[in-house]
Amino acid sequence: MVQKKLTFYPMSYSVDLEVTFKTPDRFVSRGEYTLSWNGGLTSSEKNTKDDHTYFKGYAYLGDELLEPSAKENKLSEENQRGQTRWTAVKSKYFLSAIIPETPGLAATVSGLIEDGRPVFNTTLVQPVSSGRATLYMGPQDYKTLRSLGVDLEKTMNLGWSIFRPLGRLITWSLTKMYAIIPNYGLVVIIFAFLVKLLLNPLTKQSFVSNKKMQAVQPEILKLKERYKNDPKKLNSATMKLYKDRGVNPMGGCLPLLLQMPILISFFTVFRSTIEFRGAPFFGWITDLSAPDTLATIGGFPLNVLPVLMGGTMFLQQKLMATPGGGSQQKMMMYFMNVFFLFLFYSFPSGLNLYYSVFNILSILQQKYLVPDPDMAKPI
Repeated sequence: MVQKKLTFYPMSYSVDLEVTFKTPDRFVSRGEYTLSWNGGLTSSEKNTKDDHTYFKGYAYLGDELLEPSAKENKLSEENQRGQTRWTAVKSKYFLSAIIPETPGLAATVSGLIEDGRPVFNTTLVQPVSSGRATLYMGPQDYKTLRSLGVDLEKTMNLGWSIFRPLGRLITWSLTKMYAIIPNYGLVVIIFAFLVKLLLNPLTKQSFVSNKKMQAVQPEILKLKERYKNDPKKLNSATMKLYKDRGVNPMGGCLPLLLQMPILISFFTVFRSTIEFRGAPFFGWITDLSAPDTLATIGGFPLNVLPVLMGGTMFLQQKLMATPGGGSQQKMMMYFMNVFFLFLFYSFPSGLNLYYSVFNILSILQQKYLVPDPDMAKPI
């Protein structure tokens, strides 16, 4: 006989599970049994398509995560024997995990896309001598998962491993700031100010370098006209001009590259953080985890913040555009803005709010706070 006992606790996402066997040697093969979670999780969000992109199944053996992908009409499966600390399935904001008191013997994780929905199943192999486990069924809240002490927070979407410490810092800062300012929309705006202040030396250097490049463009055009039939002399004369005027053609790129880890971390965290779920800002922005749809016309949602983000991005690029860059530069600028507007249109309003404010601050900095660069006089 097999007996399962579940113990629930008030104000807790954890449930204790105790499995006991009577005469297991007669009925249990090899002294092992399995705890399985089949069927994954159902979507809890209005935008099920976006929610489905975060569906995943895991098993944690030592310091290694088993996490197969889900493919259409083809089962993906990974299994491995070894000390298994837990198995879990998740959606965008929620997680269900089986955490044995004593590490399991093996685990299997499988994924399959059924009718457009990723379905992940997990199986944990346990010895009959170990029948205690904890079931966690709750939000992907970093502090809550961390408190379980089994590295379950590794399932959270905090970006690439190299950026995860930065992602953790962002989530920690969000909750601390919210404790002081109980409006996540205002918290996002303050975040944009703080990040802009932090990145000010890098962005200032990039803008100054860009202004230097703009200042020498009339001379570059003259050189192109003078040596239009001699590319070698044109290249040599251009390099000499850069040297004489103290211009580094790559001077604006390096500062931008150094900013990328921070910008990528904000993109990753703000797009999927549970803190924004159901969090209002003001007016029509009632959920920072969803698009800020002002109205729907003919089934098409009118979202304001992505348009604002795209407009500020276009203005910023126009300020940075090199005079005389030609039609190719203009075409690329228009293409990039249309692309990002399309990409961000259905993203959470919290993410679009952050980038809109950040872009506005960048425009103000570039327009009014960056002095004209000191340049060497032409020889």
